[in-house]
Amino acid sequence: MSLRSVLALLFLTCALFAQDRATLTGTVTDPSGAAIPAATVKATDTATNTTTETKSTTDGVYTIPYLNPGTYSIEVTAGGFQTLKRDAIVLAVGQRLVLNLPLTVGQATTEITVTGQQETIEAGDASRGLVFDPIKTQEYPLNGRQSYMLLTLTPGVIFGQQQFGASGFSGTRGWDVNSSYKFNGARQGNGNNVFMINGTPISDNGSQWDFAPSVDAIQEFSAMTTVYDAQYHHEAGGVVNTTIRSGTNNWHGDVYDYFRNRLLDANFFQNNVAGAKKGRHNQNQFGGVFGGPIRKDKDFLFVSFEGWQEVVPFPGSGTTDVPLALRDGQHFSQYNITIFDPLTTHACGAPTEPCSGSNGSAYWRNPFPGNVIPTNRISPIATKILSYLPPPNSPGQGTAGISNNYVNANNYGRYWYNQPIIRWDHNFGDRDKFNVLFQQFHGYEFRSSTQYPAPLATGNTDNNRTFTSLSMGETHVINPTTVLDIKASYWRFTQLTPGYTAAAQAITAASVGMTNMPHAPTVSNGVIPNINIGGFTGALFGSGSYSWSPYNRWIFTPSVTHTKGAHALRFGAEISYEARGSVSPGNAYGTWTFGQGLTQQATDHASTTNGGTDTFMGVASLLLGMPTSGSIDNNTSYYISRPYYAFYAQDDWKVNDRLTLNIGLSYEMQLAYMERYNRMAGQFDMS
Repeated sequence: MSLRSVLALLFLTCALFAQDRATLTGTVTDPSGAAIPAATVKATDTATNTTTETKSTTDGVYTIPYLNPGTYSIEVTAGGFQTLKRDAIVLAVGQRLVLNLPLTVGQATTEITVTGQQETIEAGDASRGLVFDPIKTQEYPLNGRQSYMLLTLTPGVIFGQQQFGASGFSGTRGWDVNSSYKFNGARQGNGNNVFMINGTPISDNGSQWDFAPSVDAIQEFSAMTTVYDAQYHHEAGGVVNTTIRSGTNNWHGDVYDYFRNRLLDANFFQNNVAGAKKGRHNQNQFGGVFGGPIRKDKDFLFVSFEGWQEVVPFPGSGTTDVPLALRDGQHFSQYNITIFDPLTTHACGAPTEPCSGSNGSAYWRNPFPGNVIPTNRISPIATKILSYLPPPNSPGQGTAGISNNYVNANNYGRYWYNQPIIRWDHNFGDRDKFNVLFQQFHGYEFRSSTQYPAPLATGNTDNNRTFTSLSMGETHVINPTTVLDIKASYWRFTQLTPGYTAAAQAITAASVGMTNMPHAPTVSNGVIPNINIGGFTGALFGSGSYSWSPYNRWIFTPSVTHTKGAHALRFGAEISYEARGSVSPGNAYGTWTFGQGLTQQATDHASTTNGGTDTFMGVASLLLGMPTSGSIDNNTSYYISRPYYAFYAQDDWKVNDRLTLNIGLSYEMQLAYMERYNRMAGQFDMS
């Protein structure tokens, strides 16, 4: 295959992709400093004994691209010169290392060996960042052993997540996905950053990483904060490249289990106030890795597995629960709450019922006799709903002594996930290398943000996430100065978030007495609607119905590197196809709100009237079976997709030993989203 045909293939088919491997470059010179052309430079990976070979140009410049991060032995031979060997040359992910190679006049059979990476300089490009080698990734303390938490050690990188816990970001474990990183002042999220594994993006269009590999499976990763390379043009912020370990010529492995439990934990302040014992926080992060040769120098296998099991207490700061004395409609006076009969609503005009002014209102009501609701007016549906509520167990606060009167010391979050990773590398010879990487993650989460247990719990209850990725790569040496690299990959991330727990889904509207309660056609059964009681924590039973969000991406990325004179030329292209779906019926089962508007004295009074006790009159509306509002969502679903095309050209021009110019040009076409089944309107009149 000629260089011209390779370049034509690249420019006709695709777009750019980020470099997940290393490049070794430099100049081969004689004792006087003159360039030595046609010198053979061979790089040997000491772990796998695989070699890559090139020749220096007429300017003495050599370039060996697409090298896996690791330790290399470099050998240089040229007619009339002694053979030079440089051992223990370490290459990092995404690194472009300049290694100049001075030769000594003599017989080629005479060998000079230099051990160590002395005098190597990183002057190949102007990009800057930080490389996290195996020592940093595996030895630095990490809560949850989530490698991306190390990014904040990089100058210019800030983790913007501020809220944690039951109602915020759940933690720093492998389960968690996030986009809250700022690189050198660029806005977090919004597609400004990209996270990659072995050259394949694992972040979505909002810069959220969707997969965090096990720390033990990572060879190293880099955080690039300042990027001056045409192949990194799509993002305005940072680029994070992660390399998964590969097998070597020797079998190695390890197993681990990191665990913690409640024995050394202190109690939560909220539990101490409620007189509750500390909850149990038990966590196990277990797994293992092993890798080695299937056939020495030919086939290498690496396998990783990590599992996570955790129970963590989320007592919160207190939930406002309906007191037992208010659930029968007979004891409002005990809390200094006066309730009014909605059936006595009448127009203003009486001396004590002004129509305007600071205390005015268009309509007024009379109080219930004795400040109690007659038993024949109490809805059995309300009684059934209130029976699901636990009794308050903590001293109330604020107006009427009701707020934050329930603390659930047994409000446990529950997490688990399984994460297998398999990598296979095959060495066809000095000219061809092939690899396949499979990654998967499946996890589960339960967090009640209201502190209520099932079936009342709402939040991330019975949440499921699944990530699956398959990528393949081939590197082919066309001639001593030209190398072709091709990658193809596919990955899919899905999140299923039920708005109802399994226990709540078993409660039908009819079972609590709601006959003929409709539901949207987007759901198949009639579950109890969301219930909101004014002044009290909710919603009860559910929040919406469910949501399901699949995200798919197909990527094809060829690139070629050609060394000519003092120029290292790179051309690359990529076709990327992205498909994103959303199934979110919303409140398809219906939602009812019982506010204070029907049972307070005047319709136009604020909830803070009467010292703020009007806030809690929603329970009276519930007992009367009179909601202040209600709705049923009938939301459509969508499945949108868009292609992305781009290509780039890069010239790393080694002007002299002290100056290298990085010159690049890129062109990209990001087409608009299209709904596959024509279910979305752009609301734009082309005329």
